[in-house]
Amino acid sequence: MIRKLTLLALLLSFIHVAAASDKGLMVAMEVVKDGQSLGKPSIWQQSGTTGEISMQNEFRLKITPTAKDDSADVKFEIFTSQDGVESTAGSPRIVTKIGQPASIAWNASNGKSYKLSILVSQTQQPAR
Repeated sequence: MIRKLTLLALLLSFIHVAAASDKGLMVAMEVVKDGQSLGKPSIWQQSGTTGEISMQNEFRLKITPTAKDDSADVKFEIFTSQDGVESTAGSPRIVTKIGQPASIAWNASNGKSYKLSILVSQTQQPAR
């Protein structure tokens, strides 16, 4: 009987770990350059891990979202590319409540103005 209970407890702990590892953060974004939308990408990441998105061969984002209670701390490394030369546009951080939209705007060294809007939701990993 004790052996069966131990086996059941072990099985349940594996199920709990597997379910927890499937939960993460979906970061939906819109990137605007000089008033024109470059696109509306989204990325799912486990909390604390880094993902990357490239857009139109002129914009690249490294994104590290971290969940903390009902908030998300999203760190970005933003790179722009002009004439094949990539430059760092900044490393901003947005802290927002999960489910609440947030945005930042800046002027890059290439003279362009950018706006990054995000909406973070806590979700299970999407099917591939």
